Amino acid sequence: MLFARQAKHGMAVQGLAHRFRSGHDNVAMRIFRLLVTFLVAISWAYSRAADAPVGGIGIALGTDRESNALKVIRVFPGTPAAHAGLSAGCVLQSIDGTELRGKSITDCVALIRGPVGSKLKVGVVDPRAHTTNTLELTREKIVATAQAHLGDPAAPLLAKEWVRGGPVDPKDGKAVYVVEFWATWCGPCRVSIPHLSALQKKFKEKGVVIVGVSDEDPEKVKPFVKQMGDKMEYAVACDDTAQTNMGYMAAYGFNTIPTAFIVDKEGKVRWAGHPMSGLEQELEKVLAGSAGK
Repeated sequence: MLFARQAKHGMAVQGLAHRFRSGHDNVAMRIFRLLVTFLVAISWAYSRAADAPVGGIGIALGTDRESNALKVIRVFPGTPAAHAGLSAGCVLQSIDGTELRGKSITDCVALIRGPVGSKLKVGVVDPRAHTTNTLELTREKIVATAQAHLGDPAAPLLAKEWVRGGPVDPKDGKAVYVVEFWATWCGPCRVSIPHLSALQKKFKEKGVVIVGVSDEDPEKVKPFVKQMGDKMEYAVACDDTAQTNMGYMAAYGFNTIPTAFIVDKEGKVRWAGHPMSGLEQELEKVLAGSAGK
């Protein structure tokens, strides 16, 4: 039965093709030509769209730990987002009418990206100002910022909460700072904590201040720091918006923890690496004024 239907269908197709060739069915021929023209037009438009430069608005996104909402963790200078007044901490509600509740960062990025010069509307909530706005932005080609280099000015420490010690400003010229990124769940980080405490004691009188920065919620970090007691005798900050992380880890190309950065009294990053591999020796050099020489 199946073969019979296939044979019948094949005969019908052959008959239609025959009528196209013989010119006896002018209506069918016109429909066929219109269909081919339509398909060619679609292919041309698709190829043009594929070749068109893709633009964005110049933001980095993260997920809020409590609400799971998508929020802005960084706004790049000179971009459409910066011109519109978007700032880190703002929550994205919608893009071109599509609600973002339950969407992933990947979903959101796909909605933001589009042809350079095209417009999009972004619904934004500013938790600090308690305002909700809809911004119309024009996509632009976003050029990635240059990778940071040793000797560049240090980024500020934008902590949500100082769990121990602080606040400190690594560019205040008052001390040599060690900014170390860690997490309570990280085994190698736990191993390096006593070593960092020992370095803090050793170099305290020479003007060294060590700061441990975690991207976890303060309520998770506080009991850990309390449990560590005198094994963790240095400042601890929580950066759950990832702003400080972007200024150090992302800017210098690091994606594993623990990672430490040395900032000299001029407020410049002089060294970066694993706190158990060379940190003490590099501190000695920075204090002696011979770092990088």
